[in-house]
Amino acid sequence: MASTPVTAGDVTKSARLLLGLIGVIMLALLSWQVVALGYRLETGSFGGGSPDAQASQDVTGAFVRYDYTAERSYELYFAVRNPDRLPVRIDGIDEDRLPGLRLERLTMMREGPGCCAAERATPFRPVRLDAGEEIYLFATLRMDGSPASATACASQVWSSVPVRFSVLGTTRHQEVPLLATLVIRSAPGTACTV
Repeated sequence: MASTPVTAGDVTKSARLLLGLIGVIMLALLSWQVVALGYRLETGSFGGGSPDAQASQDVTGAFVRYDYTAERSYELYFAVRNPDRLPVRIDGIDEDRLPGLRLERLTMMREGPGCCAAERATPFRPVRLDAGEEIYLFATLRMDGSPASATACASQVWSSVPVRFSVLGTTRHQEVPLLATLVIRSAPGTACTV
């Protein structure tokens, strides 16, 4: 059996092909990560609170206001929308990123708010959202302590919710703005504007 001699030109050509292939793979991986890390969710078309919440609106936006009461829970309803072309999986709310609040319960509903009552929502589980879809989430929250301040209208305000989701197999965390800002006031007084 005769062997074919390998020339220096053949080795250089093979090395170039291998380096080119590695470069293409690295570029694909980098592009994948850039797309995944830049992917953003949007506020959906639904937001509010329970019937005992005080809804208001001013030039800065809509509010759902509760007066603080020890040992009570607060309801927050909101929708999260996937505005882009890739499917995402909504994995939940980052409880450790809700300063001053504890998540007691999270339920969800696929249908729009006009068709269904919150009582028909099902316990939350990770859910896939295709392009343009939104999910309606119903969070029951409890406040850790009371809004502490010397003023009569001391309050804590949450204008976004920390959502955990996955896109292209990459886990992401994003503060999704709320359609209606959550406000919990301590001792309300006559000078309160929100």
